[in-house]
Formats: sequence, C-alpha cells, structure tokens
Amino acid sequence: MSHSESPEHGTRERLLDAAERLFAEEGIRSTSLRRIIREAGANLAAVHYHFGSKAELVVEVLARRIRPMNAERLRRLDRLEAEAAGGAPRLGDVLRALLGPALVTMRPSRKGPSRFRHLMVRLHTEGGDDLRTLVHAHFAETLQRFSVVVGRCCPHLSRREIMERMKFTIGAMAFSAMDHPAFRSFGEESGSDTEPVGRSDELDLDRLVAYVEGGFRAAGEKGEGSP
Repeated sequence: MSHSESPEHGTRERLLDAAERLFAEEGIRSTSLRRIIREAGANLAAVHYHFGSKAELVVEVLARRIRPMNAERLRRLDRLEAEAAGGAPRLGDVLRALLGPALVTMRPSRKGPSRFRHLMVRLHTEGGDDLRTLVHAHFAETLQRFSVVVGRCCPHLSRREIMERMKFTIGAMAFSAMDHPAFRSFGEESGSDTEPVGRSDELDLDRLVAYVEGGFRAAGEKGEGSP
C-alpha cells in the first residue's frame, strides 16, 4: 500500500477536509476540535498526532492551498526570467504571474464560493496575530522573490518603496478577490452602460494588473517614474 493510500494519510486528509469546510462556513473560533473530529470520523488523538494543536491545523488547512498557488507563481516567474536572459522581464508579466494564480485559487467554483477566500477572511478577522504570522510565513519566500524581480523592473524605486507597493498590490488583489455584490453592480443601478466589474476572470486580472502596474511606475522618492 502506498503512503497516499495509508490509513494515516486518509485520516489526515479527512481532518483537513472537515476543518477547511467548517472553518470557512462556521468560523475558526466557533469550530471546536471535537466538531472537526466528529465530521472527519476521527478522534482527538489523531489531531494531536498529525497537527499538534488547533492552531497548527488551521495553518496546515491554509498551507495546503497556499503551497500549490505559490509553486505556480514561481514556475511562471522562472519562465519569465529565463526568457529575459539576464535582463528584467516586463513588469506587467511579472505582476500577472504574481496575481493570476491567486485569483484562480480564490475564485468561486461550480460547487460554490471559494473556501480558501473565506478562510483568509476568517484568518484576518478571527485568527489573532500569532496565527496570522504563522500563515503569512508561507508567503514570505515567494513575495521576496517577486519583490527582487519587480525591483529590477523599477530601478526608480527604493527597496522600501518596492516593499510598500508590494503591500498595496497584495491588498488590492485580496479585496478584488472578495467579489462583493456591491462592486459587481457598479454601473447597473444608475442606468450607465459601464460594464459591471467582475465580468470574467481574465478581465478582472487585466484590470488589476493595469492598476497595480501604474502604481509601480509612478514616481518614487526621487521624483522619477518608470517609462
């Protein structure tokens, strides 16, 4: 029997599946370990064996979605750097590589809203600083890689400015992915012929990239902007 088919692996995945659903639907604080183990058909010892604590379970639930998302981001960035052959890739392409996989991960599916998106919202409203720090650590290496490449694309910006604008970029991405009904209806109530925001994933990504690229190209502390 392979590891992926072992009883231990099956129990671990059932716990993660149950925790992901319950944390997203009922909240991180509101969901007890006993509720999770009952849903997963496991026992409390299994939680402690596989994860150690509820906090570590929350981190692993999110990391299970973050790892493949970051791997895709880095795969795209590696390709862009290889194609640039030692030069700086196009800034818009770098931003697309950063933002595209995240929007895909957080978009709704045929089965319903994105649990990952709900979980990230729960994390920032219920998780506490310690838990948020543990989860955000899974993004650190990837964001560091991107900030270095963005810095090569934007030599008019200081390191501090790059990191500040990266923070703004992540904020714009996260809020865009929420897909709030109030923003989907822009242009509809007033009778305007403006297209509703969120018409398609590609359109959302194009607009988001154009928006944040403009922010990176804006003048820096020295008063210089990128052409």
